[in-house]
Amino acid sequence: MVEYLILLVFLFMSFLGHGSFISNLIIINNKNLSLTDIILVGFFSLSFLVTFIHFFLPISYQLNIIIHTIGILLFILNIKNLKKYLNKFSIFIFITFSLLSILFFYEHKPNEDFGFYHLPYIVNFTSEKVIFGLNSLQISQGYNSMWLNLHSSFYLFKNEFKHLYILNSIFFISVIFIFITEIVNNFNKKNSENKLLFLFSFIFLLFFIIKFSRINSYGIDVPGNFFVIISILYFLKLINSNEKRLLFFQLFIMSITLAITIRIMNLPLIMLLLYSLYLVNFNKKILLSKFSLFILLFGTFYLLQQFIYTGCILIPSNISCFIKPSWFDPDYLASIKRILFVNHSYGVYQGTLSIKEYHEKFNWVPTWFNRNSTEIVEFIIAFSLPILLLKVFARKNNFMINEKKMIFSYFVIIFSLIICSLLWFYNSPVIRMGNHFIMLLIFFLLVVINFFKVFLDPAYNKKIYVFIFALSLIFFVNKNVSRINSIEFEKNIWPNFKKVNYKSEIKNGLNLNLIIAGSDPQTTVCWDIPFICRNSFGDIDIQKSKLGYLFIYKFKN
Repeated sequence: MVEYLILLVFLFMSFLGHGSFISNLIIINNKNLSLTDIILVGFFSLSFLVTFIHFFLPISYQLNIIIHTIGILLFILNIKNLKKYLNKFSIFIFITFSLLSILFFYEHKPNEDFGFYHLPYIVNFTSEKVIFGLNSLQISQGYNSMWLNLHSSFYLFKNEFKHLYILNSIFFISVIFIFITEIVNNFNKKNSENKLLFLFSFIFLLFFIIKFSRINSYGIDVPGNFFVIISILYFLKLINSNEKRLLFFQLFIMSITLAITIRIMNLPLIMLLLYSLYLVNFNKKILLSKFSLFILLFGTFYLLQQFIYTGCILIPSNISCFIKPSWFDPDYLASIKRILFVNHSYGVYQGTLSIKEYHEKFNWVPTWFNRNSTEIVEFIIAFSLPILLLKVFARKNNFMINEKKMIFSYFVIIFSLIICSLLWFYNSPVIRMGNHFIMLLIFFLLVVINFFKVFLDPAYNKKIYVFIFALSLIFFVNKNVSRINSIEFEKNIWPNFKKVNYKSEIKNGLNLNLIIAGSDPQTTVCWDIPFICRNSFGDIDIQKSKLGYLFIYKFKN
């Protein structure tokens, strides 16, 4: 536990160090940044750094120690400027939720996809520099998620991957910090814009604490989803501000870029990005700045990494596979399509339709709905119940929200969310991948129908807001304590990874590790087996170039 807290503190300092350095380097009007803004930039800059370095070097534990040591040194060197942010309030929030994160982290069960492709991707990322044709080694590794790139920087000790999920603890603390900061800053404000920021932050804070109180729900979905929500928060600040509009524009661009590169399903939100350019009048000071160059390089490295993995610029778009390099697998997109079919609940279908007929004309919808209706209702209740409670109490000292002047911007948000929701529902309607679109849609539809026109004023009803927040924390603690008490084996803060048997052989000078599958499905995947791991090597060829890059080729059927 002490080791966990020490690493948490030092790694958080590293985030702040890198964030403050990059903020000073590229952010225009950086003197107006808040601590939460610097944390966001820290996520962005570390993601950029490890992705860039990986084109030339494996992200080894030695390299990660150097990266985070530099971050800590940058934090120390910039401590005079950071002191203004490190007040009693921010330190209290950090300490409180760091301690709560112990419950959150304590012997957590890894995400269901962790042993399947998250951890193997990280093992590959830390063992070799960028691998050409990585998708041929394992289908899901063809998707390059910026979150898995960032996870790789938490590999800190040789052959030891138990610290990886500290990133999720830092994310947990950071999201809560962002929302609480907005709640406090807008608590006593009287204008309509600040009231909406307060409500948005309070409602999504409760949703985050209640629905994502267990770390095993954090794959790449929760971070991607909540960077979307955070980007919407910055977009609201952008449209409601004149003095800091350029600053909020930059932070919005960073958060939406992270959201898209973590989960490509968020790509339709680029419409908000284009609209934000219009809101800042295509400001040349921004467009011709180091900030824009940094964003452009970030996106370019992400797309280049995708091209190296698959031979396509953007998965699953067939149009983007026009170059077809030597490592391109023409069957890859068909394999991706079969995975998407699984997400339409064909595995539980008991009718007579063929798989092709099942997916035609939305024949899959009844089966999908029967399987997912309970989960959908749970998400909607978790999101809506605090709103309804606050509405019930709204009898005296109400405040009015009049957002008519912003109505067009809200419709732009709603339109973007509808496009995202439709694409999610049609392609991969797994609730954990798209719940954020639904909740954001509910919130902004309530805004445009004036549901929040009369609502409980926090300035006069602080105890009710504190009470509801306290209930969410009690739920969080109770859920995690119950989980810990149910653990049958020796209790330990670190997670237990599945132990998988394997055999090794040398081929073309490369060490190939072949899984010896057991009866448990979790023993048929690689987990932390050393690179190169697979359950069969009969259909691929692996070669190393003179420059030390690995190329994986899929044999054609």
